[in-house]
Amino acid sequence: MKRIITIMLMSLTLQMSGQCFTNISSGEFFTIALKFDGTLWGWGSDSSGQIASGTFSNVTSPIQIGSDNNWAYISAGHSSTFAIKTDGTLWACGGNNNGQLGDGTTTFKSTLTQIGTANDWSKVMSSSSHTMAIKTDGTLWGWGLNSSGQLGDGTTVNQLTPTQIGTATNWSLVDAGSNFTIAIKSNGTLWAWGDNGGKLGDGTSTNRIVPTQIGVDTNWSTVSLGYTHAIALKTNGTMWAWGNNFYNSLGDGTNTTRYAPVQIGTTSDWSKISSQNVHSIALKTNGTIWTWGYNNYGQLGNSNTTTQSVPIMIGSATDWNNVGAGGEHTLFLKTDGTLWSCGRNEYGQIGDGTVLNKSTPISITCPTSLSATNFLITNGIKAYPNPIKDIINLSSDKEITSVSIYNQLGQEVLSKVINASESAINTSNLISGTYMIKVVSNNEVKTLKIIKE
Repeated sequence: MKRIITIMLMSLTLQMSGQCFTNISSGEFFTIALKFDGTLWGWGSDSSGQIASGTFSNVTSPIQIGSDNNWAYISAGHSSTFAIKTDGTLWACGGNNNGQLGDGTTTFKSTLTQIGTANDWSKVMSSSSHTMAIKTDGTLWGWGLNSSGQLGDGTTVNQLTPTQIGTATNWSLVDAGSNFTIAIKSNGTLWAWGDNGGKLGDGTSTNRIVPTQIGVDTNWSTVSLGYTHAIALKTNGTMWAWGNNFYNSLGDGTNTTRYAPVQIGTTSDWSKISSQNVHSIALKTNGTIWTWGYNNYGQLGNSNTTTQSVPIMIGSATDWNNVGAGGEHTLFLKTDGTLWSCGRNEYGQIGDGTVLNKSTPISITCPTSLSATNFLITNGIKAYPNPIKDIINLSSDKEITSVSIYNQLGQEVLSKVINASESAINTSNLISGTYMIKVVSNNEVKTLKIIKE
């Protein structure tokens, strides 16, 4: 008889099958998303291979990218896709005409390709032509086009593979715009480099080929770049913007270019932001979403196509959790994992199975993963898949110190030292029956109940 392990949860267990997406990211004409089960999905234009459909054609509904279920971080560039696995490896596909994939070539990739051999990548962001990334040690890396010094290595020479930028080890966040880059250090300082014209926020129009500090404030928390502008939040919840403002993309009520950060409104309850091209989206701490800027395709989600010069609230819902601005479409993610989308849709980038533009957010059907497997989570420990054969996969946001399995008599029948955030436990030597798994993580003991048939 084939041995099948069925994961059963105790009273506080939450079955994740009722949820769908946990993260979203949009490119110019496509979208990628991460599901609760660790699988990666894409839809929209695949003209450069960015959603790895194998056809280079438009896809109007979510399709799974590969079959792996250990993706932890995703980021869409203009026409390329980047993703980091739970093991810290970096993968990419799509447009590569300036070496922005980082694989040492300028050849487009229609399947996810590992970039180098490093396994300590933490964050990655890409524009139409260059890519910036941060490793777990806080170092900053860049590659791709460098004609305006947007990589920040002190030159204007293109780089086809990841190149360390400076020697600092306290970078915490970075974003890549059109030939410019802005980043934040762990001390809350703001830095910018590359093509300027007001985009850098340093009060000048002078290009910078190395990271240059913007102002003296030490309370910057996040930044998101549009095509030629930037939106940022401070730790006090205030929102700021600078750069080109021709399409009212800054949200300050004008179309005046700002060469230094200006506060947008007076409220201090902003929590998340996203900007691309010339429109922006923001989330408040009360769960409401706000949009502004260019609205020619209904990307603001306010049921019309009128440009807005200041943030306007979309609908009345208060359960929004994340937002993502595409080229001319917008994504909204709720706390229950449901995904909503609006705006330009001629390439299927909204994901509703049509190519019709939408000026009001519509719900996107949750797709079924290739494995069709339920992922289960309790006390912060994820166990999967269910049902499975012989191997129990465990993962956690915190480091798992050790795992022990006990039979119904309370006898330890298997133990393993992990010292990692994930592990695969082989139980093929266990007989059929009911067992308890004790997971030590973050100095706490967490228990799962399993049945092996």
